[in-house]
Amino acid sequence: AMLAISLEGNLYSYLPTRFRNNKEVLLSAIQSKNPLNPNSIPPQFNQLDDIRNAIKSSHLARAKALNPN
Repeated sequence: AMLAISLEGNLYSYLPTRFRNNKEVLLSAIQSKNPLNPNSIPPQFNQLDDIRNAIKSSHLARAKALNPN
């Protein structure tokens, strides 16, 4: 599951609940090559600082990829 999530974060939505409730799996989905849509993050994780930081860094990485200058 972790290998698939590290490549395609949106697969997170299809995982069994026991994996979706794992913070490390969620972080992997956010930091993946094709990151998880932030709207898909379960509410119980939205207030955690490490999740917020991962979302911010994911947004920055995407912005830099789109505009390298």
